[in-house]
Amino acid sequence: MLIVANPIMFLIVYLTFIAVIWITKYVFFGSISVGVTILLYAFFDASVEHELIFIIYLLLLIYLHRSNIINFINQQEPKINDKTIKKDRIGPKKIS
Repeated sequence: MLIVANPIMFLIVYLTFIAVIWITKYVFFGSISVGVTILLYAFFDASVEHELIFIIYLLLLIYLHRSNIINFINQQEPKINDKTIKKDRIGPKKIS
C-alpha cells in the first residue's frame, strides 16, 4: 500500500529497514525502525498529514515486539546470523 500511496516514503522506509537489519543483525530493530522512519517522514513532509496514525502504528509495533525487546534486554534475542537457531527448530513430522 505504501509503494502506491507514497513511493518516496516507501523507498526511504525500505532502505532504512534493510540498513538497520544489516547494521544491528536484529530483525525486530528493523521492524521498529519502519514505524520510526514513517513517523519522522510524516513530521518533515508537509504533504503527509497522518502523524497521529503513524504514532499509533509505532506504538503498536513496539507492543507487538515486546517479547523481542525483553529478550534483547535479557541478552536472549538471537541475531539474524545466529547459527544455533537451526538447532532449535522442530522439523516436520515424518509420514511413514
